Amino acid sequence: MEQENRKIGALWHKSGSRGDFMSGELIINEQKVPIVVFKRDKRSEKEPDWDILKSLPYKKGLMIEDKL
Repeated sequence: MEQENRKIGALWHKSGSRGDFMSGELIINEQKVPIVVFKRDKRSEKEPDWDILKSLPYKKGLMIEDKL
């Protein structure tokens, strides 16, 4: 039960035309924030391995302006 109390989100592994990535959500201030996570092409060991971006909503397969 303690693990459930510490949970702040979840990720799903996916494969797309540009490669593998993860999508999911983080819970911030009791609100779900959709995110996507992409592996980075690192140039040095000091750079992060992954980029986390806020997901934009889609409408009929096209991106629409993010209103958050």
